[in-house]
Amino acid sequence: MSDSLYDHYKDTCQTQHAACSLRNKFFLALLVLVFVLGAFTFDPQGCQDAAAAVLAGYGFNLSVSGRVMQALLWVGVLYTYIRYLQLMTTIERDYLYLNKLERELKRQGCPIDREGSDYSMGWPLLSKAIDLLYKLFFIALFEVVLLTKAFTEGFTIDVFSLIDWAALVLFTTLTVLYWIYLWDVNKAYDKMSEEDEEL
Repeated sequence: MSDSLYDHYKDTCQTQHAACSLRNKFFLALLVLVFVLGAFTFDPQGCQDAAAAVLAGYGFNLSVSGRVMQALLWVGVLYTYIRYLQLMTTIERDYLYLNKLERELKRQGCPIDREGSDYSMGWPLLSKAIDLLYKLFFIALFEVVLLTKAFTEGFTIDVFSLIDWAALVLFTTLTVLYWIYLWDVNKAYDKMSEEDEEL
């Protein structure tokens, strides 16, 4: 067995674990930002007052308009979503790569099975459900909340509206591109599953 390959495998596992931890943090941040942005649709003045109270609690006595706050939230949602998608794609690539490394290590006589063969190939129902929550359900929910907010408020020709709509268009475009990527990843998992059955 190649020690350098095994060390590379361990390093890749650690990198993936760090990416998963960071992904979870960005997911929570995205959840909070989308919730707050959605709340502005139903009670803009209440949200503005709550934000002013939070800022005052930290010693900032600023009077920021609701439109400025919402534009900042849109930008924050977009940035957080980009980072979340980057981490999700990194994690998916790492899973495929780790499976490849495990195969090579097994060929060299080191029987490594990181999470058990059922984890990535014959996923139990709960693992599949959690995977769908991360990859599809919550992203679709975020999309619905943001679309509802945008269409409820309508479109006006001003800087803030342009920021909102540009962020929404980018968010939607990234969602579509991500789901196309997931389609390809799932095909790669299926191919790997078939190769494992042949071994």
